[in-house]
Amino acid sequence: MQPPKIEVFPIHGGTDIILRKNIKKTTKEPMEEGGDSTIVYECDEVQLRHKGTVTKTEVNNNFEYWWTIGEGGTEEDAADKEAEAAGEPTIIERLEAVESAIIELAEVIVNG
Repeated sequence: MQPPKIEVFPIHGGTDIILRKNIKKTTKEPMEEGGDSTIVYECDEVQLRHKGTVTKTEVNNNFEYWWTIGEGGTEEDAADKEAEAAGEPTIIERLEAVESAIIELAEVIVNG
């Protein structure tokens, strides 16, 4: 049976999340001579514990965000990946734009 892409388990004080991608059905050759080959599923998998409540739908709607967190990334890393995927500026790019605007404003104020 193929494993699900997303599993969400409410636990006391949080949610356990299991994510899978690149799920592929494959055949494994027998370990012993004369044995039967076995159908198995291979995938990339991450697991994480979220301090709070999150639903399977919420995880599905932000899959790459949760995947990044599951790989050990920060919330900022995950937000940046989501922004890049959507063609939007990252946190650093937005910060640099604000800094540039402040510098330009300061120059206008000082120089008149």
